[in-house]
Amino acid sequence: MKHALVALAAAIGAVGVLPVVHATDNYAFYSANNVVGLSLGSQHQNYSEFINGATADGNYGDVKPSYRLYATTQRDWRNISDLYFAVSASYASGSTTYDGALVNLITGAQTPVTQRTPTRLFDWNIRGGKAFTLNEDETVQLIPYLDYAQHHWDRLDGGGEGDYSEYYKHSVISAGVIGQYAVTDVLVLSAEAQLGYLYNASVHAPALEGLIDLGNGEYINGTNGPIILGNHDTVMLSLGVDYALTYNFHVTADYRWQRYGYGMGVNNDFSEPKSTSIMQRVEVGIALTF
Repeated sequence: MKHALVALAAAIGAVGVLPVVHATDNYAFYSANNVVGLSLGSQHQNYSEFINGATADGNYGDVKPSYRLYATTQRDWRNISDLYFAVSASYASGSTTYDGALVNLITGAQTPVTQRTPTRLFDWNIRGGKAFTLNEDETVQLIPYLDYAQHHWDRLDGGGEGDYSEYYKHSVISAGVIGQYAVTDVLVLSAEAQLGYLYNASVHAPALEGLIDLGNGEYINGTNGPIILGNHDTVMLSLGVDYALTYNFHVTADYRWQRYGYGMGVNNDFSEPKSTSIMQRVEVGIALTF
């Protein structure tokens, strides 16, 4: 997290010093896309693990509050017009409902469990692209871009005997496009679609590492470090509204839907099944034009 925040601060500083040669002639796009912003909202998580095609366990519910700090810029640089860069970091902390089972490592018997469990989510991303106007009066533009992101999910134990917390993380490289429509000089609507490739995924489960005492005088080998998870595709869609109360002060609202998954991972005698996550984020915020 420390490295991501340092990168975010550096990127915010960098976008502020890019020279403006021309940029878009549309006042609304320039005002909406050269900002530093802060949003507050909620993230809804729906995570499911599958064994032999059937749902084995999962987590679902709203993780709130959720905070997001971001910066974007659309400016000309040298002879290249309307370059677009953005960076953001978000953090959410709350609880979700765990619906699954505890497995007896000796007998294999499963005891159903449904309980509230603490959850933490941390994401950051950086992207770059170029804007292209689609009509003569420059009220519509498309911004194709490339994006790199990291996601961290702390699936914490809800209490009881032992600590079965799990710590997931992965990286995503993706390509997407943002469509923007300037309804007026102060109102900009946005829609976004993104396809990505999830890789470098793993889950760290401290309770399963090293020798595990079965409680009957026997021990088994646990995992040797994190379990490496399989790669997967990702899909993300979003909608946004930006309204400028003044040239420098904006209010915003955004909705984002994302689907991703993990392939099965194996470490010694333990395996992590395939899984799918549906994440939804709703937020409102403020932004300052620079």
